[in-house]
Amino acid sequence: MKKVVIIGSSIGGPATGNLLAKKGHTVTIFESHRTPGGYTAGFCRSGFYFESGTFGLEALASVFKVMKDIGVADQIEFVQHKTRWVTEDFDDSPDSYAEFKEMLYSAYPGEKQRLAGFFAEIDKITAAMDGMDKPMPYLYRGIPYLMAILSYLPGALKNAGITKKYWNMTSSEFVGMFFEKGDKLYRLFAGTGYYPDMPAFLIAGALVGVFHDHWTVKGGMQSWADVLADNFQKLGGKLLLDSRVERIITIRRR
Repeated sequence: MKKVVIIGSSIGGPATGNLLAKKGHTVTIFESHRTPGGYTAGFCRSGFYFESGTFGLEALASVFKVMKDIGVADQIEFVQHKTRWVTEDFDDSPDSYAEFKEMLYSAYPGEKQRLAGFFAEIDKITAAMDGMDKPMPYLYRGIPYLMAILSYLPGALKNAGITKKYWNMTSSEFVGMFFEKGDKLYRLFAGTGYYPDMPAFLIAGALVGVFHDHWTVKGGMQSWADVLADNFQKLGGKLLLDSRVERIITIRRR
């Protein structure tokens, strides 16, 4: 048994704390806020719930495995986000990446050739990401870890090639290969992603992921943090709220 201190009670902290507490370690989580949740915390006003931080997540396969390992998967209901795309040329809520393509082909019939070129390259990047929707190998150990590595490796190798090709190209530069800078489709695609001018290869993950791997929690993200915090304490873990960490003391850099 070891004594472990975790700073912060968002999702990563309590998830780690639960796994360690299940193994019999003595774990304390320090949280500066008055409730657990961190960046996933929400609040209620006049009977309505509001998210105050992140409102969605990706990589559900990995997330769900961790929740199952902790033993709380049946207490959390993940639901898929829907998106609505609104411009002066269309207003639609496509349910899939294929429907998203059709929406744009219909809205911009004169741009079919350039759209086809753009989507052909995006589809190559997407194909290289095949298998990335499985739980990450590091979530396993022993024989399951080796099996996970073997199943993950082909997609990871293809992904590495695409990553190298587009790593030094920004998303707006990539979009500029297919559309005139400043036109409607350029503005649409250059403005879609995780942040402005991200690496070009991330465009595929942003576009396809929003239809296949964009989730939230029924009842709000705060309820997820609450489930983890409650289970952590049932396992004997100590959660200290209103407890801001001011200093971390190290000995020989440890």
